[in-house]
Amino acid sequence: MISPDSNAAVRSFLDSQFATVDSLELLNELLQEEELTHKLLQNELQQAKRITASLTAESRAIIANARNKSTDLLAVRGTLVTDTELPEHFADKSEAMALVSVLADELHTYKKLQRAKTYIDAVVEVETVRDQAAKAIPANMQGALAAFQQILGILGRRSNGTQVPKHLLENLKDTVRGIWHDIDKAASDSQSEALGKFGWPGKMNATGSALATFSAAFSNLLTLDRIASESASVLSMHSLELRTDSSAPLPLQHIAQAIDIRMRYHFEGNRQTNRAEKPEWWLSQLLVMLRNTVPFLETHVQQLYDSVSMAHLDVRNELIRLVTPIVQRKLMLDKQAYLDNGLIIAHVVRELRDFDTTLRDVYFYDGPSVLNEFTSDSDVFGAWIEAERVNASDSYMEAIRDPSAFELAYDDEMFGPEDAKPSHVSERVVQLVENITERYSMLPSCMQQLEMLATTQFPIVIAFVEDIEAEIDEFNRISLAFMRDNTGVNQTQSPLFAQLRRLAAWYQAVWYVEEAADEWNNSTVFVDMWAAVCRYAAVQDLNADPRDWRESVDMWGEADQEILDAADDGEWTDNDEWLDGGIWERSVATLRELRQRISDLMSRALNKEAVSQLRAYRKANSWAPDTEDNMATADLSPELSNFLRELSATIGRIKTLVPAAARIRIMRSLAEELDGFLVQKVATAHQFNALGGHRLLKDVNAISHILTSAKPSTMPSTALHSRTLVKAKECALALACDLSATDVSPTGESTMPVPLEEWGPIIRDSSSDKTEAGLLLKKLGIKHLSFKEVQQLVNRRGDFTRLQDSPQ
Repeated sequence: MISPDSNAAVRSFLDSQFATVDSLELLNELLQEEELTHKLLQNELQQAKRITASLTAESRAIIANARNKSTDLLAVRGTLVTDTELPEHFADKSEAMALVSVLADELHTYKKLQRAKTYIDAVVEVETVRDQAAKAIPANMQGALAAFQQILGILGRRSNGTQVPKHLLENLKDTVRGIWHDIDKAASDSQSEALGKFGWPGKMNATGSALATFSAAFSNLLTLDRIASESASVLSMHSLELRTDSSAPLPLQHIAQAIDIRMRYHFEGNRQTNRAEKPEWWLSQLLVMLRNTVPFLETHVQQLYDSVSMAHLDVRNELIRLVTPIVQRKLMLDKQAYLDNGLIIAHVVRELRDFDTTLRDVYFYDGPSVLNEFTSDSDVFGAWIEAERVNASDSYMEAIRDPSAFELAYDDEMFGPEDAKPSHVSERVVQLVENITERYSMLPSCMQQLEMLATTQFPIVIAFVEDIEAEIDEFNRISLAFMRDNTGVNQTQSPLFAQLRRLAAWYQAVWYVEEAADEWNNSTVFVDMWAAVCRYAAVQDLNADPRDWRESVDMWGEADQEILDAADDGEWTDNDEWLDGGIWERSVATLRELRQRISDLMSRALNKEAVSQLRAYRKANSWAPDTEDNMATADLSPELSNFLRELSATIGRIKTLVPAAARIRIMRSLAEELDGFLVQKVATAHQFNALGGHRLLKDVNAISHILTSAKPSTMPSTALHSRTLVKAKECALALACDLSATDVSPTGESTMPVPLEEWGPIIRDSSSDKTEAGLLLKKLGIKHLSFKEVQQLVNRRGDFTRLQDSPQ
């Protein structure tokens, strides 16, 4: 009968150890399991007792019968030995043969009795050891261990070169198992009870009598393990497997099993905590139990193990090795959920990476990585890579189909004038690539990283480029001739500005992705991948182009992975011409070419529009006025006023659309177009006099001034101005040159240091030395026009040619 004090102790223990409903449910399940085990053991005990009683009765009957037969045989033997008349009684030898037959039968019976006695002796010996072990457990564990060692010795003797009846051998093997199980259970229960008193699996306080109990149980389990190991050959001969993992110390295995039971209870089955998408829940719980257990292992268990076992073992490392199968089993149970939703795998990989890092850096674990084993599963990796590909493709298609795809993703004020401004689609492309990189950068295999790159990231950039090119092709099908129907339309509403804004949106989108790809090339993860690709290419062929690695990615095998994952030994770096490249090198080049193509389209649209606006100016025929009254020398050509106003407005708009580098490229193209136009369609196409030349010079300077206004603030205006419309300026200078030194220019200043009458005849004379004429032109400041072009200009000076051609 349990005393009130015992009830109080039990109640106090339950309140302290099982304070929650979950813990009580766990206790209930554990109690049910123990009750079931107890009933099974009782049934086995009753069955064993029945078998023992039956065998005992049978053996007694056999012994009695053997005794009687032995007595009869002794009597026969005495008769044969003492009968002196034996030869006379068997004269005909018939009676002698009958006697011999009887003796043979008796001899056979005697041998059978001998075997029966041996069998009974073995049964009695086994039962004696069994009873000895049963009486010793749990009070005398040393006696129980001695009984276990004795039963293993019996198994070895009975099976060493002799024929043992099958049922006897099975009884002997069952006895070995039973004694092992009883000792193992008693010692492990004692160990678990002591751990519970320490506060395990929470924070442990290993003091008091529980520490001695734990030490004794731990030592008993080690001794049991050692005895079984010493008889490993006998156990193996009879296919007796007492343990699933004989390489691990038995007491540590029981601690790991206790952890496993708790993990199964909380994170398997139908519990709410069993969620495949939340690996951090059960991984963190494992780490908590390790954090609470490892200090006790280091301070007490390691010393205890070293005092009992002769072999060196790091018990902390060994316990972690026993715990990692729990992780692997849990991952295998959740595998189908990962295959059904591959995007979960990236989160699992991240958590496993952190788990591995903690084991390695905090607990100095040197065993295999659970992350490596998980990611080496081809089904899991295949599901992940396909999920990333589909998700990235769907996300990109959603962005590109949005009507606002090329609108700015953020306020324009957030960026400087020389920053790439992301549109919605370009921002989505960059985010997709960078997010995927962040997820797979944790992969330990470089080959898998490259497969993920080739399958999920490159296709996004390729699709982006192809979609921009499709937009450009559509744009090119639109005739640029009607972009500007009249010159009086407001600039913000003009077709030109709409087209420029559209092209600029593409430009900014491509530029933003290009800059991002250039940065990716320099990030650690892609630098390492590029080094691996270069090493792989060098191993395959010293002359191979590492940028071609994508052509063989679908055929890579284990040998390729070994090369890609190999440490950098420096042997492949003899041919290092590729080391300055990058994994995104070709993508960057493609994006740059596309961006320049867009810039050229902007130049083409602007150039065509500018030339169309100069039609009236080209047709003007007022370059040789008769008197100064016919031309206001301070004014520009009236046909140029609208063009200058709208050119200034267009350049102002372009400043807001593209950065300085593109703007300068566009303005340089426009300047070259206008320079050629002014030379070919105006300067060399009309008759001039000095007054007309001065007006042309003012016109050219006015256009040049507007073009140079597109420069960035850091560039000196004089430097850019001196390189703008250079041929047109030289044409205007030549056409505005004074006839003679006595003439007064309309503007009050001379355009050239030498009057036209001094150098003009030399240029007009076809027999003049071209070298001397070239030196003369350079002296006059004409460096870009050819001799023929200057000759045409001089011939266009009507006032000069009339004076030269008139009779003296």
